Amino acid sequence: MSLWEGEFGDEYTKRNAILPNRKRFWAKRMRELKPETVLEVGANRGFNTYWIHKAKPQTQIWAVDLNRAALHLLHITQPTVGIECADVVNLPFKDHYFDLVVTVGLLIHLRPSAVPFAVKELGRVCKRYLLIAEYYNETWEMIPYHGKKNALWKGPYNEVVMRELWSSEKNAGFLTQADGFDRVTWWLYER
Repeated sequence: MSLWEGEFGDEYTKRNAILPNRKRFWAKRMRELKPETVLEVGANRGFNTYWIHKAKPQTQIWAVDLNRAALHLLHITQPTVGIECADVVNLPFKDHYFDLVVTVGLLIHLRPSAVPFAVKELGRVCKRYLLIAEYYNETWEMIPYHGKKNALWKGPYNEVVMRELWSSEKNAGFLTQADGFDRVTWWLYER
């Protein structure tokens, strides 16, 4: 069982109960990209799917997470979002199905050796756009996280995506708590 499937993941979900205001970021992305289908991998309670839906209600949205308690809460609060309990390296969707695939703070919880496999799987289900938001660092750095080792990494996520999938990004930026995020760098790639 993964760390995130059990009690550790349940505690994470409990700690992160307040919906951050990410309206401005997602409204701008939805206006620019106009996706009809969106997948968020590592969705937890659905803090991104909530704002994606608010920005473009007619969009078909799916959420994937390993933690069933988080998915249950997401389903209660956002019943129109499709949910799947799955791992990022084995997504239960057809190739190139989603116009936009999103991860926010997911890749940081994988060991560096697993990141290329996750990135390839994200690319497999992505039809047009991939947006990732992670803690960037030029080299891999393990950060102890709530008493656990190998549960959080800062790293060169952009470089992995460019090596494994696409050679350059379409857009990028930095998001702070004022944006509703926890000081992450985001990158948008287009197929």
